[in-house]
Amino acid sequence: TTTTTTTTSEVSSSSMISSTSSSTTMLPLINATLEDPYCLSGSNSFLRFQLEKGVSNSFVQAVFRTEGDGLLMYAGPETTVSDFLALYIFNGVVTFAFDTGDGVVSLSSDLNTYNDNEWHVVQASRTLIAGTVVLVDLYVDDEQLSTTSPIGASNGVLQVSELLYVGGSDNEDLPAALAALLPDPNFSGCLDQIQFDFVELSLTSNLLIRASGVDACTLTGFVYEASYVKYSNSVSRSTDESAVSFSFKTIDPDGSLIYIASNESYTDYLCVALVNGQLAVEINLGAGTILVQTMEATSFADGVWHKVNIAHAGQAAFALVDSIQLDPIFSADSILNTNGDVFVGAVPAYAQGQGFSGLHRRGVVGCIQDVVVEGNILQPTSTAATLTLGVEVCRSTCMM
Repeated sequence: TTTTTTTTSEVSSSSMISSTSSSTTMLPLINATLEDPYCLSGSNSFLRFQLEKGVSNSFVQAVFRTEGDGLLMYAGPETTVSDFLALYIFNGVVTFAFDTGDGVVSLSSDLNTYNDNEWHVVQASRTLIAGTVVLVDLYVDDEQLSTTSPIGASNGVLQVSELLYVGGSDNEDLPAALAALLPDPNFSGCLDQIQFDFVELSLTSNLLIRASGVDACTLTGFVYEASYVKYSNSVSRSTDESAVSFSFKTIDPDGSLIYIASNESYTDYLCVALVNGQLAVEINLGAGTILVQTMEATSFADGVWHKVNIAHAGQAAFALVDSIQLDPIFSADSILNTNGDVFVGAVPAYAQGQGFSGLHRRGVVGCIQDVVVEGNILQPTSTAATLTLGVEVCRSTCMM
């Protein structure tokens, strides 16, 4: 294994729909305003929350992305009744269904394309009207559907248990009426902005009792060579020690992966990129730009995940990709001066430091995840991500 060293002196589709039910709600902008997305593996994956028994009115919301079927949300019956409430997707159709003991009421989307691995937003509600009928509303992206149903002997009250499931269930005995509608309740895909009766339900919610087969999503797809995410105030402005780590997957042989920008008064910067399929690290601590890169027989643009670790300590910097150590970097200076910004993906012209070689201005087309800079986890859904261009978050399959 050898390395070489040289020395020189916003993206999202959106759906804005006003509900005509008892509460008017604007559907959230998809992708640009994802908050804390998480992914479920399908088999035996679910989140279980605590809720109140006996529900008259119900409002549910989910932002989802999947290529399959399964429960988005489910509240099951108590032991002596058959009541349930469910929001699910089957064969690309989104359905809101419930049973208060008077028979199943369901409302489904007209479109059957919601299993296209793109982000979609759904809201559904059931509202008692004058104590005689239940108004049922379903909104999926731009679709708006409504129906009514008589309340029957139940007076419209749902006798469900105190447990609310998201993304599946650990109870194999779903009500027979629901099992007939949805053969496989296990959801495989990503979810965000789950609400039940306007209460936010997430991995950090104090209502969460158990999570199985669920992981926070850190995968970001960079769709174009100009795609990037800018993280503001995410790195020290003057430091003699820093650490960067991330994973990438691509078949694009050239482009920037991560760039730490310089303060306008300095020439300093750090850039990690692919050049002809080889990993390159370019750093300037003020005494001139130093570039090191791997010289492997095989390319890192091979469609396989690779792990990168960079450590800067004083006048030295070290880089590792998978188990391959690049040549150490030694500089006459020891301080990395920055403006606090980190760019993942392309390097826009306004952010390029003095002496930046320009070899890596375009970004890699592919996927980057698990970005950590100085111990800070950087995700495009965090508040530090002040600008995102041409990126897609949490694809169940990585685009390359």
